[in-house]
Amino acid sequence: MRRRILLVLTLLTLVAAAGTEVGLPPLAESRVRDRLDALGQVTDVEVSSRPAVKLLAGQVDQAVVRMSSATLDTAGLDPELLTKAERVDTLQARVDTLRAGPLDIDGVLLDKRGDRLDASAHVDLEQLRELLPGADLNVSHGNLVLELARLPIPIPLPGPLRLRIDAEDGRVVARPTGVAAGLLPAQTLLDRPELAVTDLQGDLTDDDLRLEASATLTPSS
Repeated sequence: MRRRILLVLTLLTLVAAAGTEVGLPPLAESRVRDRLDALGQVTDVEVSSRPAVKLLAGQVDQAVVRMSSATLDTAGLDPELLTKAERVDTLQARVDTLRAGPLDIDGVLLDKRGDRLDASAHVDLEQLRELLPGADLNVSHGNLVLELARLPIPIPLPGPLRLRIDAEDGRVVARPTGVAAGLLPAQTLLDRPELAVTDLQGDLTDDDLRLEASATLTPSS
């Protein structure tokens, strides 16, 4: 009798475990989808962990996200989203069109492994010229150089203002080059406590600018 009871309990445990493996991932996927729906149009979400019971604690081994469109407001990324991303070991995300302020960014790809983030995207430079008349952006040996023929403030310069955009100390900074380096301070374009940008590169073909960036997620306190 005791053996039968043990056998029944074992079978019930196996059935419960199997149910957890099958039932928890769809539940987690639904929660992720609900969260991302606030940003745009979600087309696919896949979440997995082994064992699946780790999902109850918010730990995700792998996640795949596909969105046809998304919008970031002027405040940028929700810090809570970046904090939750810390608990995902491997993340692959694609956004076909990302609206970031006045810019449309196409083909956004994000790959996270551990605390490392790699991202790439495409930007049409014509949008930049519409936002900043007289502006142009060039790429020299992978480095981004923004050239401004017209300045918003009257500063006498012998030529256009050139700003080198690069990653410095975890931030994205626009630093004047040439004669302007001694006249104007560097401007911080991105500084987030949740992540440290380690590299920023560009590749320009006609008016299509491909951006590639790497960053490290900073553990939340």
